[in-house]
Amino acid sequence: MLGAGSDRARLREVIFSIFGRKESAARRRDSNSPQKRVDSFGGLVASTPATTMVDQREIARRTAEKIDFIESQMDLAATPEASASGRKLSLSSSKQMAASQILEEAGTATAEEVVHFALLPVLQEAAVVYSTGQTDEAAMILWQAIKEDRLGRHTRYAWAMLFDLYQASGRQPEFESLGIVYASRSESSPPAWSDELAPSAASPNSLLAASTIVFPVKLGAVAVKQVEQMQRAAVRGRAAAADFGKVVSVDAIGAGLLLNVLVDFRLNARQLTLSGMNALAVALSSSIESGRRDPSDACWLLKLETLRFMGMQQQFEDLAIDYCMTYEVSPPSWEALPPSVQLQGPAVKPAAEATAADHTGSPDGVFALAGEIDGRPEAVFRALREYANVRDDVVVDCRRLRRIDFAGAGEILNEAAALRGAGKSVSFRNLSCLVGCLMMVMGIQEVAELNLRAG
Repeated sequence: MLGAGSDRARLREVIFSIFGRKESAARRRDSNSPQKRVDSFGGLVASTPATTMVDQREIARRTAEKIDFIESQMDLAATPEASASGRKLSLSSSKQMAASQILEEAGTATAEEVVHFALLPVLQEAAVVYSTGQTDEAAMILWQAIKEDRLGRHTRYAWAMLFDLYQASGRQPEFESLGIVYASRSESSPPAWSDELAPSAASPNSLLAASTIVFPVKLGAVAVKQVEQMQRAAVRGRAAAADFGKVVSVDAIGAGLLLNVLVDFRLNARQLTLSGMNALAVALSSSIESGRRDPSDACWLLKLETLRFMGMQQQFEDLAIDYCMTYEVSPPSWEALPPSVQLQGPAVKPAAEATAADHTGSPDGVFALAGEIDGRPEAVFRALREYANVRDDVVVDCRRLRRIDFAGAGEILNEAAALRGAGKSVSFRNLSCLVGCLMMVMGIQEVAELNLRAG
């Protein structure tokens, strides 16, 4: 429902004033030339000014009902019971930032106004909660702030963040429903949905089967559900299919769980189809470091197993030597996979071979960040440093960057500070309001220029 009775009354006045103007125009038409309208059976019938007025009022009534319904659904999602399940953060409203260089390239906001929007605790909270992957909880925070009308002139940034959230999550129906509510409240056009900015859909020839076990973005203890699904398939003698295309970070617990089940399928020649193995290899590269002896070697062993499954024997042998020197143990030996294990998708080069060229495909040659960044994707930052080595002005395009987590934002701060210390200017362009707000929470505007995405 609308936040206050005055909001509903104002909405009705706007709708009926629009239709009232049309009604007056209809009365001025020649009564000998009646309008035509379609009846409930699809036939044309004569329409008099009286019936036109009834039709328009019916349209207005239905429009208002639709808006009420959409808002009631959003209210339902933001009930105290639902909000209680979200992660509550307390961000100090007294946090001060230096004068920001954030500007809206095609907007009317001043730099000072954008700084103040990022200082609002409720918007900081929404940005941080979204950075952890809790999109529903972040949407609740933003909608409540909009509904309670407690943001003043910065309300439009809350709207922008909510639109960004649905766009980045690929939730087009919610995006379009929000547009209807936005238009009714602001009496202006909402932003348009962009297929380019939504998560990429799988191509027709690479769609996953309905039974495919999809592993989460963070492969940790939460992946026990997916591992148990694979184990049940093994116990029942059934084939299993697993996809790791979404994985961006791995910890020792998740690595240990997955390692055990993969080794079981390999040693017992069980039927297994794997996809997204390159993403898993990239994530694992950020979890290990030559010479650093972690309490658990699960990430090392899983990376070796991943290279084995990908058929990369030379990379396997090189990593095995690093593992041997780091942990002072005998290196594992290479073994060919049984024919029961199959890989889907084209071979992609491992993280160790990623270069700046992989991130500079745009015509103006800027460095591009895209998708989601969790933790420290070493290959990405290595490529950024390679790109910056031959430039004084480091320009990073973030138009297709949907989300970064808190740790990832911290790493971006470290990289930007290092480049600034080396005498280079750094700018991040086309940031969404969600990502831009998180960057300001981290203080990245102290060492780099930040520009919000226009439109």
